[in-house]
Amino acid sequence: MDNNNHYEKMPEKPYWGTGAKKTEEQDNPADASETYEFVQSYTSSEEKSKHADISPEKPARKNRSRGFRIVAFIIGIVLIAGAFGFIGAMIYDHFSGSGGGNNISRSDGYTLEDATGTKMTIAEIAEKNADAVVEIRTESVVTDSWIGQYVTEGAGSGVIIDSSGYIMTNYHVIEGASSVKVKLHNGEEYKADIIGGDAANDVAVIRIKANDLTAVTYGNSDQLTVGEIAVAIGNPLGELGGTVTYGIISATDREVTVDGQKMTLLQTDASINPGNSGGGLFNGYGQLVGLVCAKSSGSDVEGLGFAIPVNTAAEIAQKIIDKGGDVSTGKVGEAVIGINVINITTKEQMQQYGLDSKGVYITGITSSNAQEAGLQIGDRIVKFEKTKISDFDDLSGALSKHAPGDEVSITVERNGKNVTVKAVLAKASSTENSSGNDGENGYGLNPYQ
Repeated sequence: MDNNNHYEKMPEKPYWGTGAKKTEEQDNPADASETYEFVQSYTSSEEKSKHADISPEKPARKNRSRGFRIVAFIIGIVLIAGAFGFIGAMIYDHFSGSGGGNNISRSDGYTLEDATGTKMTIAEIAEKNADAVVEIRTESVVTDSWIGQYVTEGAGSGVIIDSSGYIMTNYHVIEGASSVKVKLHNGEEYKADIIGGDAANDVAVIRIKANDLTAVTYGNSDQLTVGEIAVAIGNPLGELGGTVTYGIISATDREVTVDGQKMTLLQTDASINPGNSGGGLFNGYGQLVGLVCAKSSGSDVEGLGFAIPVNTAAEIAQKIIDKGGDVSTGKVGEAVIGINVINITTKEQMQQYGLDSKGVYITGITSSNAQEAGLQIGDRIVKFEKTKISDFDDLSGALSKHAPGDEVSITVERNGKNVTVKAVLAKASSTENSSGNDGENGYGLNPYQ
C-alpha cells in the first residue's frame, strides 16, 4: 500500500536532390542567329515558297535534333531525381524503423514496439489509452493487539496488458490484500484474482474475467531520451480515475532506493500522486514506456515522479503469467554471493573495528562457491563487475542485475592490494535470509548468504 518513505511508493525525412551543370552546344553564333530568324520569318505559305530556294534542310534538322536532346535531358533528370528520392525514402525507413521492421518480438510472449510514425497530441494519447488504464481498490485484514482484527482499504491503478483480462500493477498495491476489485473506464466493476508478483521489482499481475478489453501497446523504454514528452494516466487519491497529467522524461536511468530496495527507474516531472501507483507512463506515440511506482515526498519536493521501465516490467509480468504465481528475478533473496557482510559508514565504526576505510567488508563465507572463488573474511569489496562498491546499496543494486548461475568478477581490497576473483552466484534458500548486528547501527546484514 502507499506509504510515506522518502521515495514514496504509490498505489523530418532526408532530402535527396540532384544537381546538373547545364552545358550548351557551341554552335556558330552566326549560324544560330540566322537559323532563328529564318524559322521565325515563316508567317505564310507564300513567304515560305518565296524563300524556298534559300532554305537549307540541314540546319532545320539540326534544330529539331537539338530540341529533342534537351527534352530527353530534362526527362533524364526527372527520372534520376525520382530514383534518388525512392532510395532516400528506403534508407530513411530503414534507419527510422517506420517500416515496422525493428520491433522486438520476444520469444517469451510479448512485443516491444519501436517509436515510429507521427507523434500524437496529448489528447490523442489520452483517448487511445483511456480504456486501458483501470482503477484498483483493495481490502486487507489487519490484526492489532489492542483492537483485534480490522479491515483497511487501499487504492491504486493498473494497465491492461492483454485483452483477456490480465492487468499489470505494482506489487505494493495488492500486497497483503484479501480482496481486489477493478473498475474499468466505462464504469464496469470486476472482482480480480491475484496471479502473482515480484516483490523486489514491485511488479504484480492480476486478472479479471472479461474479454475483448483494450490493452496498452508496449513501447521500448531503452529508446527514450531526456526531454521527450511523458503522459501519466492513473487514479490519483484513489478517487480520480482516468486522470491525465503530462511532462517530460527527466532521466532514463535514475537510481533510487525505495523501501530499502535500490532500483533503476525512469524519472518524470508529470504530476504523480498517491493512487497513481501501477498506472501507465506513455510516450509521444501513445505507447506504454513505464509503470508508475513512486514519487519523492516532502514539502520542498516538486516534480519528482518515478516509473519502472516497461522493458523491465513487461518481462517480469510475462514470467508471472507463465508461472501463474510469484517470481523472483535475480534480486536480493534469490541470487547470492554466499558471504556475510558489514556496511561501515561512519568514522566511529571504523575505529570500533580497526579499519582504515569505509565500505562493505566480508565477515563470513557461507557457500562453497564463494570459498572456491577465493574470497576471504576481512576483504573489502571495491568492485562488482563494472560497478564500484562504496556501500551496501551499491552492492545490492549490482547484484540485483544478475541471476543464480551467473559468473561475476568481484574485486576486493586485501592487505592494501586489489585482488579480482571470479565467483558463480548461488540461489538462496528460504531459510538463508538471516541478518546479524555486527555494526553499531545495525548494518551487519546477511542478504548475500
